[in-house]
Amino acid sequence: MAALLAVLLSLAFAAPAGAENRTLGLYAGHADGLGAASVETVRSELQRLLTPVGFDLIWRDSAQRKSGEDFDLVVVSSFDGSCSADDLPPSSAAPALNSVILADTSVSGSRVLPFFRVDCGQLIRMLAPSLKPLSVAVRQTTVQRALARLMAHEIYHIVAQTTGHQSSGIAKASFSLRDLMADRFEFDIWSLSQMKPQPAVVISDSEER
Repeated sequence: MAALLAVLLSLAFAAPAGAENRTLGLYAGHADGLGAASVETVRSELQRLLTPVGFDLIWRDSAQRKSGEDFDLVVVSSFDGSCSADDLPPSSAAPALNSVILADTSVSGSRVLPFFRVDCGQLIRMLAPSLKPLSVAVRQTTVQRALARLMAHEIYHIVAQTTGHQSSGIAKASFSLRDLMADRFEFDIWSLSQMKPQPAVVISDSEER
């Protein structure tokens, strides 16, 4: 982990001048219950959310990292518990929505590090009562979209380099069931602006003395 952190922190966080889009390399850890098709659904929703910021998302298996890959920004994700909605826990096991941490990002001092974790087990337990009436296929799609939204929230903290939150959208401090399960849920305009490259500040030394 220490060696990987050193590599990540050596990468540039801004796109080269004139580039239309930035590349975001996502090195994802193993997620129980997510096959290739499920990963593609998560990736597609995550790309949709990040497209307004100008990111091209490149999803990589963290266990199969290759030397020489070059991205404008790199983040590393890990997943706890099972991400599958095939077998749901009893509804009595569902935690209260406002008492659950579904995802978090590593912070060191004032710096938000490019590592985040998603708790699939907690997510499934929280959504279980609402998922039970749905078909297995719809359950899985709903969970996969919710996973992408949690991941986008943590990526916001990393890209914007902030531990703060917004009052609406993906960058809110907490999500409702509707936020996680709705067909569409987006970043608000302010959050998008915080993730876009900031113009360089030019300091002139040509002032008359």
